[in-house]
Amino acid sequence: MSHHQETQTAVHIGTGIAPLLMLFCLLCMTTFAVLSYVQASAQLKMSDKAISRVQARYSETEMEKEER
Repeated sequence: MSHHQETQTAVHIGTGIAPLLMLFCLLCMTTFAVLSYVQASAQLKMSDKAISRVQARYSETEMEKEER
């Protein structure tokens, strides 16, 4: 009879793990999504700065050519 009680307890633990696992997966996916968004935003800002630097450099070069 004690063996039957152990099996019954294991069933209750098994049914509680599925929602916990779903919650853990949901938290992981949310965290990765936020990190991806932050990284993409940072890369966009960095590439915008690089574009403006290149454009400034080319405009300086064009002004130097016109002065000659």
